[in-house]
Amino acid sequence: MNSDILRKTKNTKPLILFLVITGILMVLGFVVPGMMGVGGKNFVENRNSVYEAVYLEFDSKPIEFKAYNDGKMRSFYLVSSGDANYIVKMSDKQYKVIVDEYEKKNKDFKFTLEGKTYSIFSNLQEASKKKYNELKDEKVITSENYDEYFGESYLDAGDNTRALVKVMLFGFAVFFLVIDIIMVIGYAYGMKTFKKVMQEYGEEELVKELDDKDTIALPKAGIYLTKKYIISNSVGFKVLDYKDVLWVYILKQKNHGITVGNHLMIYKNDGKGDTYATMLKPEKLEELIPEIQKKNKKVLVGYTSENQKKFKDMVKENNK
Repeated sequence: MNSDILRKTKNTKPLILFLVITGILMVLGFVVPGMMGVGGKNFVENRNSVYEAVYLEFDSKPIEFKAYNDGKMRSFYLVSSGDANYIVKMSDKQYKVIVDEYEKKNKDFKFTLEGKTYSIFSNLQEASKKKYNELKDEKVITSENYDEYFGESYLDAGDNTRALVKVMLFGFAVFFLVIDIIMVIGYAYGMKTFKKVMQEYGEEELVKELDDKDTIALPKAGIYLTKKYIISNSVGFKVLDYKDVLWVYILKQKNHGITVGNHLMIYKNDGKGDTYATMLKPEKLEELIPEIQKKNKKVLVGYTSENQKKFKDMVKENNK
């Protein structure tokens, strides 16, 4: 029955469902990465692997240096595990976490990074060689013995499965959170207008009108033409008496020249207008206009400059 829209308007189940999904995704974003454990192979065992998922446990404070990469100067870090040295790339956030941990534990410090290995390119080799020699205050590393100190690859800690899973889960959570906010605002607005309408017309009256056999219903568009009223749940919940209608027209919504929606716009004698129905194709909406005219012969039809002027004049006359 058409009157089911009154029950559906008050239904909070879709809103609760989306809030629950958002909460679950948030929890999974914290829990799942922690449950995954350390992934990949031990980088200590092979510093020459390329495009391989690895982890590295090191016991030194990272030492930052810069290298020109992908058209920008980027930060890289020297770390060590025992007597072996490694080059890693990480975010500023990761670096801060590691430094904070180092300052807390100092001699007992150990940290594990996960990521993917990439070949040490020429600029990175030169920059790391220069930095290491500066730290030792002598020319220890040369082009000939470079591989003995750093191998052939570096670890990129920004490229790892655990981080990807976390980003994906939180990304979906944020997506649903945006939907939640829109739904909460929409529901709050809808309930505000719904309660106001219920107080003005009464539920019994609206049920009677909606379920009348002569009511013209377009549920997908969110509009119902009853004998007495235009009832819409397209944007909020609205009930409008035909005698209060001054102007109707179809508004085409376009995006890059493509029609993405058609809206039945209805303006009242107080000068206010709103969307009362929305469909992708305009034909069904256009069929409603003659039905509205049958109830009110004075209704202006179509968006024209002449109707704009007439509408303004009619509103002024009504406000006298």
